[in-house]
Amino acid sequence: MDRDQRFRKYQWIDVEVNRPRQDTRPESFTPNLDSISIESEVLSSGHNWAARKEFVSQMIGPNMCELRQLGSVPGGPSLGLIKPKNIQRVSITPEDNPEWSSEEFAKLRQYSLFGETPKNELEKIPYKFTYHFHCEDDHCGGHSMMCSDWEMAALYRRTRREYGENWQQPFLDKYQTRMINDFDTYFYVGTVSGHWNTWIIVGVWRAPKTDQLQLL
Repeated sequence: MDRDQRFRKYQWIDVEVNRPRQDTRPESFTPNLDSISIESEVLSSGHNWAARKEFVSQMIGPNMCELRQLGSVPGGPSLGLIKPKNIQRVSITPEDNPEWSSEEFAKLRQYSLFGETPKNELEKIPYKFTYHFHCEDDHCGGHSMMCSDWEMAALYRRTRREYGENWQQPFLDKYQTRMINDFDTYFYVGTVSGHWNTWIIVGVWRAPKTDQLQLL
């Protein structure tokens, strides 16, 4: 990617996209990286992220229970943004296979958004991170969903490097304690290619909590 095409979070871009041949999910597209054009500066983080919240709030869709039901039929949604009603905890469990298979590694290279991805970014995290939460559905019995957010993987690498075998507590301080107590937390959720009824958390979006008096 050319230097003038490298964008940051919270910037608007314009990009050509194509439908992938082997992925029939309605929200799945492949970007043409050569067509990327940056259309804005980074959205302001002022006033408790007001500009960013205004944009993200427009994307909030059905709750997780509804998404599972809607996505259970052909052509149903395979991507969404939800706000959990409450988050109980994050569990950390070892991966059954701590290394990528040759097939999995080939797929990572194939679907990389940024072409030549550095090798360390493709190293498999030897743990699964799972959020346990309830959504806004009145009859929700709870959800346990694996999270594949790349920033979570980056934090694992950093805390493991800084704290060694004691990495889990500082990791959970950010992705469990602070997500519950300090932020308005939302989940980007999506289905797994080839497994249309398997949902995972593909990204975590958090913003400073807003005092209700500021909304009046």
